[in-house]
Amino acid sequence: MSDTTRVRPAAASARPPHRGRSGLRAAITHPALIGGVALLALWLFANQEGSYPQYVIILIAIYALVGAAIVLLIGVGGQLSLGHAVFFAVGAYTAAQMSTRSSIGLPLEIVIAAAIAAVVGAVVGLPSLRLSGLLLAAGTLALGFAGQQVLFTWEPVTGGSSGMSVGLLQVFGQPASLLNCTIIVLGVCLLLTYNILRGRSGRALHALRTAETAARSVGIDVGVRRIVAFALSGALTAVAGVLYGHAVSFISPDTFGYTLSIQLVVLAIIGGRMRLFGAVLGAAFVFGLPEQFRSVQKYEGTIYGIILLIVIIFAPGGIVELFDRARGAVTWLFGRATGRPVRSPEEPELIAAVADEPVPGHGRARVGESAPVPPTRSGRRSRLRVAPAEGAQASLAGLPLTLSGVSVSFGGVHAVRDVSLEIPPGQVLGLIGPNGAGKTTLFNALSGVVRASGSVVLGDTDLSRSPVRRRALAGLGRTFQNLSLHEGLTTLDHVLIGRHRFYRYSLLSESLRLPGVIRSERQGRSEAMALLELVGLAEVADVRVDDLPYGLQKRVDMARALAGRPRILLLDEPAAGLPPDEADELIDQVLALTCGNGTTVVIIEHNVELVRRVCDRLVAMAVGAILEDGAPQAVLESDSVVEAYLGG
Repeated sequence: MSDTTRVRPAAASARPPHRGRSGLRAAITHPALIGGVALLALWLFANQEGSYPQYVIILIAIYALVGAAIVLLIGVGGQLSLGHAVFFAVGAYTAAQMSTRSSIGLPLEIVIAAAIAAVVGAVVGLPSLRLSGLLLAAGTLALGFAGQQVLFTWEPVTGGSSGMSVGLLQVFGQPASLLNCTIIVLGVCLLLTYNILRGRSGRALHALRTAETAARSVGIDVGVRRIVAFALSGALTAVAGVLYGHAVSFISPDTFGYTLSIQLVVLAIIGGRMRLFGAVLGAAFVFGLPEQFRSVQKYEGTIYGIILLIVIIFAPGGIVELFDRARGAVTWLFGRATGRPVRSPEEPELIAAVADEPVPGHGRARVGESAPVPPTRSGRRSRLRVAPAEGAQASLAGLPLTLSGVSVSFGGVHAVRDVSLEIPPGQVLGLIGPNGAGKTTLFNALSGVVRASGSVVLGDTDLSRSPVRRRALAGLGRTFQNLSLHEGLTTLDHVLIGRHRFYRYSLLSESLRLPGVIRSERQGRSEAMALLELVGLAEVADVRVDDLPYGLQKRVDMARALAGRPRILLLDEPAAGLPPDEADELIDQVLALTCGNGTTVVIIEHNVELVRRVCDRLVAMAVGAILEDGAPQAVLESDSVVEAYLGG
């Protein structure tokens, strides 16, 4: 039997293609259309009411816009900010200053306020490069205090404690309806934000919130993404502030204290911090209901505290989660009544079927596919070369990797000691050793996660001082021992995150959803689905990774790494925790997708029989240093390896 056997493309016959919603149903249920209809209904309702109900609706719309800014930064981006009252004030005071100086009116006020707030937001976002969590929250809270003091003391611009009046609302010299302008601005801003969140930028924010190191490892510039998120969130909040200034007609520094910033965060949590619809619900609940129940406003803090506690305990996703549950229950009841029960992609039976089903090219043969390749006489199974489905390319041609004197120390502990290796293109190298030998630390040094001395050269590129992102862009991909998956995202989302560096469109194009963005996203999804077909995950493409068994989560981690088309792939204990048959299947599949293109593969693995079978070369480590280096059989039979690793 030849050393390389070809099988048919897995995507051609293994499974039916991924099917989304039908065209008509997708159009009818599109969030943008639903949101537009809802805003139109709100506008029609408001026009039938008196001035005070209109005022309440305007306030809800304004705070819904702020809620969208909070969702973008805190909910999706994971950057806790308690200083958004400053951005709100920027908008309100811009309206106060410009409404009496220019006849252009609202359009100019919005542009100026958004620009100023974006700059301030970018500056505020700089500490997020070093701080996170409570420290970042404390820093932004300090900004809120400082910003309010500026409002009190900068009297020529803000009027100080006396406050300022806001002029009449105009649009290009003509008086305009505040209700109409607010609904239009809210609709446009929600649409732009929605487009950002469902594109490359939104996936990047999700990724850095849930697993920052993994996000860096696929080429996401985490620092830039954080600063841009602060800038965008600040700009949206300032736009809302402009409308707020016209709604109340008079503003003073007392309005923009830390209490407002906390209320805005509570708004997002109660409504649903991950969804734009949650921002609207939260605004209606936090700022709309009190206007309807003024008799209990003195108990406002107590009521909000109790409700917030209830939401956190019973509906962590906010009110929008309760809506989702109700919708799911209605859908299920309708299905039972009509005799056509709706099958959820999260059903355990479907997931179990995928988990038990052999990956294309392995296990039992299917119609039109070659039978599994048996072990050769040497005991090593020949590698399969899978012909990729159209549009799919799991990896690129390998590059040589050269390590010279790589060392890593944590205080006085030397985790890696003077490691030097030369790995030629296309080689499968196994890295073995006892726990604590420094294997994963060496991987972290190669990928830039930890600082190391010595040199790391990939091809002709010296990566020794390069950050994680630049190493990923140079062609270095990796998996993680602890998986580092992105909580709450689907299998397909993970592959799209892995393809992050292949999307070239700008943030402006993304927000406007221009034709080039649509084409790029469609192509990306098509190639992602082709890769999922190859690794046997197409049927669970729309399932959240939290709901998958461990074996399928391992495949998702592999698929994310392969989606970046690496030139060298680092696999950190890919078979750990898997039954032997499933481990063999997974490793064979990965090697089938990479070795055919000559990709260099380095595997950390404790399964001695597996590395003996699949590796061209074996390196044994102990106490951070190389113990043996050579052919697998020779290394495993070495006295030093037997004594240090195999237990003599």
